[in-house]
Amino acid sequence: MKKIVPVILTLIFLNTTCNQYKRQTDVENVGSREVIVLKKDTCQQHIHKLEIRIIGEVDGKGKVSLFLDRKPYVTSELSGKFDIKMYSGDWYSDTARIVYEPDDVKKGNIKLIYQFFD
Repeated sequence: MKKIVPVILTLIFLNTTCNQYKRQTDVENVGSREVIVLKKDTCQQHIHKLEIRIIGEVDGKGKVSLFLDRKPYVTSELSGKFDIKMYSGDWYSDTARIVYEPDDVKKGNIKLIYQFFD
């Protein structure tokens, strides 16, 4: 019986913890402007931090902007191969609006890797 209690408590803990791992989304068409809304996991409560990393490659130039209060807050320029830590800091919203704007990009790939912290 003494061995079963810790196992049961561990299982209960694992079932009630929330997924706070990094998540990923891609820009669908690198040749077109795209608005992406990043969202916290449904089980997360009070968000206090956000991290965003951008990796990929484009054959032209472009930019990715993180918006705060409907205005660009942080903007990263993209060209060639890139691996950019776009943002890591305080964030108190359950979502984050990202706008990608290409400039003469015909091919490539862009991945946004992000994590909300509660």
